[in-house]
Parts: sequence; C-alpha cells; structure tokens
Amino acid sequence: MDVGCGSGLFLQAMQEYGWTVHGVEPDVDASGFARETLGLGVITGDIFDVPSNSSYAAITFWDVLEHTHSPQKVLR
Repeated sequence: MDVGCGSGLFLQAMQEYGWTVHGVEPDVDASGFARETLGLGVITGDIFDVPSNSSYAAITFWDVLEHTHSPQKVLR
C-alpha cells in the first residue's frame, strides 16, 4: 500500500518487481490516471478511506506523513 501514491509510478515499478500493489491518493486526477492509464488498484481518498480490515506486507508514505494533521493517528 502506497499512501499518497500520486499518479502511481512507484506502484507501477513495484508491480514490475512482482508485488501486488494498492494505493490511496486524494487527488482525483492523479488517482484517475493511476487507475485508468496504468490499471492500478488506487482508491481516491486518504488512509482513512482504506477498509480497516485490510492487511499489507508493506506500507509506504513517500513525503506524506509529515503533512498529516495527526501522524500518530495515521500510524495506528
């Protein structure tokens, strides 16, 4: 799971390495590009829009966590 995945380029690279990838991105245009152009599983929204019963082997927050109002809440 890549939180704040933008247009999905990191997800695409990880998919090429064999990972099953998912992302969440608040920007409608960027998340739409990731879904429609790259064919990636990207949710438009933020980390709180990801189903709470989801489980991931790795979660990335490239340049995202420091911009949240409550980093501790996000990490829980």
